[in-house]
Amino acid sequence: MSLTERIQTKTTKEGKLIVSYSSPGVGKTSMWAQAKDSILIEVKDNSASALKDIGAIREDLPVVSTTDWHDTLAVLRELVETGSSFRHVIIDGISGADEFCDELTIKDDCEGDADKFLAFGRGEGLSSVKWMELVQLLRDLKAKGLWIYLLGHSQITTVNNPSGANFSRYSPACGKKKLAQILKFSDAILYSTFITAITDVNKQSGTGKALGGERRVMYTSPAASFEAKNRLNLPAIIELGNSPQESFQNFVTAVKNGRSKNSK
Repeated sequence: MSLTERIQTKTTKEGKLIVSYSSPGVGKTSMWAQAKDSILIEVKDNSASALKDIGAIREDLPVVSTTDWHDTLAVLRELVETGSSFRHVIIDGISGADEFCDELTIKDDCEGDADKFLAFGRGEGLSSVKWMELVQLLRDLKAKGLWIYLLGHSQITTVNNPSGANFSRYSPACGKKKLAQILKFSDAILYSTFITAITDVNKQSGTGKALGGERRVMYTSPAASFEAKNRLNLPAIIELGNSPQESFQNFVTAVKNGRSKNSK
């Protein structure tokens, strides 16, 4: 095939990989479960039944709970190979997949000894090699036009700053090397939290009183205090409103508006 034949001028109908993480209780699972033609894959997170009981997610939402690393990959592989009718795949969550991957690495590569896994960071490197298979399956799902929502809790990490003092930031709770693979191929990294205001700050201790905590928002653009990424032309902040339905609709509207801006 010549170079001229290989040149692409049309956009592809590829899906999207969205990493959504938050502090506890923000409601990310119930929000993304509002997507039509979706399936929820629970990876070490069995909250779907409780959410159905309280009406946060619909009763007929298909849910699959995986039992280990191999089972998680098998479910994703079947979605890739069968060409299912689902258009949205919700994976809850990234921390469970991280734990499953580490557990298998300890068993297969560290003689079942967690101390050997932790020694000199050896285990994380071995585990991140296994993780590559998960990343490839996510990319395959994207190539089939599916939207994938990879959910997780937030963690506080230290950023090594070559230009000055190190600082802390929120990021998805996952091993550093594994997370780097996911972030590389993601289309959006979204951080959701409650808005709070700090008052009466003590000058000596640096602590103060927190007020608010009722307004839920989603940050889409990177900042010093949190990890984020935005290839969807979303606004910097999306209001999540007062219900899962409103949260998801606000996101859908933001995506549509972003497309409209790109087309102009």
